[in-house]
Amino acid sequence: MSEIKVDPLTNAAAPNRHRAWAGILLAIALVLVLVLVGLLVALRVKTHRASPNADDRASAQTTAAMTTANSSLATLLSYTPQNVSQDLASETELLTGQFKTDYTQLVTTVVAPSAIRGGVTTQAVVVGSGVVTASADTVTLIEFVDVSTTSKNLPESRVSGSRLRVTMQNVDGHWLISNLQPV
Repeated sequence: MSEIKVDPLTNAAAPNRHRAWAGILLAIALVLVLVLVGLLVALRVKTHRASPNADDRASAQTTAAMTTANSSLATLLSYTPQNVSQDLASETELLTGQFKTDYTQLVTTVVAPSAIRGGVTTQAVVVGSGVVTASADTVTLIEFVDVSTTSKNLPESRVSGSRLRVTMQNVDGHWLISNLQPV
């Protein structure tokens, strides 16, 4: 027969006493873990509210790029026969890279002469936009633009809609158009 040892102080079997202590220690450990998790969550919430995270900064950058694109497109795509050539210098300040060179050449050789000769006036309005891709320095957008056009031959305003893929580049803290393509 096997003999069970009895604790003289509690008059209980020894294995039961060890199980009781193990249960108490497990309960204390569980309470400590829950308190620690609660403190970590509270600290994370406080830190999150105190300083903007990377997502907030990226969202702000994307919003800034989109706002700049909207106003820049309205400026670039709106002209009259009287201002098409004069506005070119200020318009190129909205552009960067090879696109700046290509735009200057297009306005100088095609758009300005045609606008002056045909009495063409355009008024562009961005009616919608969305983000295609975004990173810290580059944001690609899809822009929906309505352009009202009149000319010597068409005195009644004609509105046409365009979809444009616009790439914005952050250059020294300024969002500039680095590419513009019809979609």
